[in-house]
Amino acid sequence: MSEAQELSGSVWLNGRVVPAARARVSALDRGFLYGDGLFETVRCYRGVPFLLDGHIGRMARSAEFLALPLPEVDWLSAVRKLLAANHLLEADASVRITVTRGAAPPGLVPPRSPRPTVMAFALPLPRTLTREQRLGVRVITVPLYRCGPLAAHKLLDYVPAILARAAAAKRKAREALYVHDGMVCEATTANVFAVFGNTLVTPPLNELLPGITREFVLSLAQSAGIQTIERAIRIEELHRADELFLTSAVLEVLPVTRVDELTIGTGVPGPITRQLQQAYRQRVNQLCGARKRK
Repeated sequence: MSEAQELSGSVWLNGRVVPAARARVSALDRGFLYGDGLFETVRCYRGVPFLLDGHIGRMARSAEFLALPLPEVDWLSAVRKLLAANHLLEADASVRITVTRGAAPPGLVPPRSPRPTVMAFALPLPRTLTREQRLGVRVITVPLYRCGPLAAHKLLDYVPAILARAAAAKRKAREALYVHDGMVCEATTANVFAVFGNTLVTPPLNELLPGITREFVLSLAQSAGIQTIERAIRIEELHRADELFLTSAVLEVLPVTRVDELTIGTGVPGPITRQLQQAYRQRVNQLCGARKRK
């Protein structure tokens, strides 16, 4: 999407849908000054946000962690209004919701009575995504830049992800995997799954983002009778992984066929990845189709 197209769209800002080119946030907003805020990204299928309650629930937990009061918003209605304003009701799209502590006098100590800024924008999906889901992608590994309790929340400080994704772009890779103490952790915007034989393995959630899509894919695998284990994955194990894939709201289930210069499995998306992609799409059709008919 070009800059002109982005500016011609609309955003949802503090309860109103306004043209993006006229949207205004204070220069003293704490999100701008200090990264004092959080966000969520929701995938929408023909006007229906998927797993919205899970995303809003995670946002509420992160807001509680930050002691940041969340305004009450009917997000289902707000998302649909935003999609309609951007002519995306009949398309697949993503919606990013951003909440900051709002404008306040400069200083690190948060104001006692903050007035949060709440903004959301919608975008069509990347044009390359369908092809990537079919053929798989290459990723690189980078040292872990984020750890500790903050890593469990989608906070506005995304410099580590920017650096990692820039490194991936330089090497013509789609994504970057964080590695810490020899362990594969997560991607910049996705959780990681590996298949060893008939077993699906994903890193445990200690100091990782608890992905809404990760949880959903685990439930799909368990319903399909696929053995699942949450355990650490050592980087040297990847040479014997039969399959590898990433999960996120936008990516759904994205096969990884190469890590750095290592080919994963046979170099094409494997049967368990394909099975979960199909199961994912079936559940999307069931849940979003039912919601759209209401």
